[in-house]
Amino acid sequence: SQSVAQFGEFLFLDPPSHATGDKTVYGVLYHNGGVTEGQDLLDDLALYERTAEHMALRMVRWFISENPDPALVNKVKTAFMSPGDNIKAAVQALFEESTYASLSPEERTYRRPLNLTVSMLRALDPDLTGLQPPNFTDFDGLLDSLELMGQRPGYWPAPDGYPYEDAAWLPGIQPRIQFFDDLCHTNLPGVELPSTRLDTLFGATPPTRYAGRASQILTGGTLPPLHVRRIQNALNAIAAVPGYSDDLRRDALALTASAPTHQYLY
Repeated sequence: SQSVAQFGEFLFLDPPSHATGDKTVYGVLYHNGGVTEGQDLLDDLALYERTAEHMALRMVRWFISENPDPALVNKVKTAFMSPGDNIKAAVQALFEESTYASLSPEERTYRRPLNLTVSMLRALDPDLTGLQPPNFTDFDGLLDSLELMGQRPGYWPAPDGYPYEDAAWLPGIQPRIQFFDDLCHTNLPGVELPSTRLDTLFGATPPTRYAGRASQILTGGTLPPLHVRRIQNALNAIAAVPGYSDDLRRDALALTASAPTHQYLY
């Protein structure tokens, strides 16, 4: 008989909701067995080679590159099929240092807006007091920015989730740049990046090295030297503008975040 499930629990529906009778899936016969029949099928599918191949391809495309090296996919697939904790083995195979070393920044996965937003908030650690109760409406600033970038949570109508193909996200670069500028210049409701936080982030770094320090803050220092030099040249020109009174550190962060290579996973 049907029981009552608590929120988050699985509830198996007895006939007539359940399809009775024997079933054959990928050449394996499953006798009518109620809930155990489905559990047996899932157990077998988890060990199926095509499952490992599908999971490996999805993992590599999501974390490494939209056009992955077949050898890397096969490496992750083999690890996924290994005995024991195969998920852990697959992740270890995926994130070996050599995986990234052979790729230029533009060959890596284009970062999704939500990933980029969370990354920026973690790196800068701004004051989010304005987002605490009872000011939940201030979240609209972040949510609106994500919507303009194309990835407001819960707004994708299809059940397949937001796409991971780079082509779906490349047209949204202007909203990204606007988000970086708003965040770094404290123009997002509920999100404040005070000067005291900038003091902590930059320390005693002189203005002539702001670009390098911003690269360290946002990318761990992985921004290409050519891009760092160009950003520093832009900062030097900004600082020389008569009447400039903004905090150059904010511009350093905004320009670094807007750099082409920062849009890709590193």
